[in-house]
Amino acid sequence: MSATAAACPALDQIAALAGTAARAAGALLADIRARGDIQVKVRERHDVKLAADVAAEQCIQELLRAARPADGMLAEESGAAALERAGVWIIDPLDGTVN
Repeated sequence: MSATAAACPALDQIAALAGTAARAAGALLADIRARGDIQVKVRERHDVKLAADVAAEQCIQELLRAARPADGMLAEESGAAALERAGVWIIDPLDGTVN
């Protein structure tokens, strides 16, 4: 067994959870786009925040918190929480709003 596998025995489950969260957020974003419901919440010089990005981030966070409530999160729109935890998720569901 490698040191990585010993340090994180649930790596397969964590990867599966990440995939589930990504697909759920992707489906939400696809639905928002199909409805043409693109709303800008905040617009600054080089920071455009779309309502869809916020919704997708919330979707991901809810799924992750339900499955792994002890983990921390660093999210583009909502900030950081519990970064000292052993597990920390970095979340940016809709990247590239502005080049």
